[in-house]
Amino acid sequence: MAGANVLGKLHDACESSVPQGPQELNAIEIGMDNSSSSMRHCDTTSSHCVDSVGSETSEAESDMMTETDGIDLQIKKLTKYMAQSIAHMEVLSPEVLRVTSAYQAFQQCGAALRPRQRGLLYQKSRKSHKISTFWSHSWRGGHWKKLLTLVIFYNGTAAVSLGFLAGLVMMLLCSFELLPGFERQDYQLKWKCWSLCSGCIVTSLVMIFWRPQTEIFLDRICINQVGHLKAQAIFSLAGLLRKSDALLILWDPTWTERLWCLFELAAFLQSQKTQEKVLMIRPIFLGPVTMVLFLAHFAAMLPGVLVPHGSRGTVYTPLAAAHLFGLAVAYPCVSTLRKYFRNLDAMRQQLLSISFDTACCSCCDQDHVGPSGEAIPCDRKILKECVKIWFGSEQAFEDIIRSEVSEILNRDLSEQVFSTPWILGVAAPIMWLFMDLSSSFASMSE
Repeated sequence: MAGANVLGKLHDACESSVPQGPQELNAIEIGMDNSSSSMRHCDTTSSHCVDSVGSETSEAESDMMTETDGIDLQIKKLTKYMAQSIAHMEVLSPEVLRVTSAYQAFQQCGAALRPRQRGLLYQKSRKSHKISTFWSHSWRGGHWKKLLTLVIFYNGTAAVSLGFLAGLVMMLLCSFELLPGFERQDYQLKWKCWSLCSGCIVTSLVMIFWRPQTEIFLDRICINQVGHLKAQAIFSLAGLLRKSDALLILWDPTWTERLWCLFELAAFLQSQKTQEKVLMIRPIFLGPVTMVLFLAHFAAMLPGVLVPHGSRGTVYTPLAAAHLFGLAVAYPCVSTLRKYFRNLDAMRQQLLSISFDTACCSCCDQDHVGPSGEAIPCDRKILKECVKIWFGSEQAFEDIIRSEVSEILNRDLSEQVFSTPWILGVAAPIMWLFMDLSSSFASMSE
């Protein structure tokens, strides 16, 4: 999730008449009012100092320093209040505990995953008692890479399974001469290409139009982007993660650089102490790699059933054509794989150097000054205080990242990514080719 300054959002919520929830939030609101009063008083004192020149200058400067110290003290109190409240991992209102079906995020070419997408998507979400999977991602990551990775993650199994079923049905129909074939010169049989073509078409269509019903939490859809509900949802983020059965991290090189992404991981690890949960890590470049390999196999297999050849001396013609088609996609395929493994190395190095101190934070980019020029607390300090409450120290949290999360990463990349189902999926065109060859020679034997 991209970070937004917590205090700024809560300040908007305080101006509304809607109740905010627990007593902790009320205490924060009082502190914010006091802080705002102090800053306004400081402004008044500053104006008076400009008008009063001469002997009162040193006294005025002293008063301003006192007021500034008072503001800093108020901000420190607010930081402590907010950190303690967030650390309780409670959801402020049932209205902010919302989910949406995974397919909703895929609609309009993944509009919900685009950084600059305009328009409200909140109506696609609904209230719930729990979250099946919480999606954690960086808005600086590639939109299309995330979309392809998610589509393959949720639709891949169904797509390949139905593709195999379609290829099998075509093979049976061709074996009983219920579907036409075509001649390839001196071979006395009708060649078939139904399994390969139908398998690829069905797989592609299911991949695009399958509607997974998994209840997921995506910030762009499930958080109201206007009004007090946005503040409540941000303040309840840890509670939402506690209500989640699984956390899916869509990793890219910018993920570990985002403060709020690290906080989401910290909150989920904290909730794992009392509940059995699943942490999944999927690099977003896995989607393009899978798609390229699938298309490369299809392009290489297609000449095996379509390219004509006459005598045994020209039997190598389809093989040469297959190699030619394969070479057409070989460079992007190899290039994508090389980039994949380079990114894996970068990912492991980032986990070893992960830190809250170096992560990017929007409030720090604004020098902790609000839109109206008022001082605002630092999200980094608030979230670091939460981590200290949960894990005892930042170092303890970082040690968990380097041990437990690295172990999960190695498991996911070795057992879940390049797994047997994944290999069967990307190499499915090979199986469809042999289905066509089997049905072709079966008709000849009859």
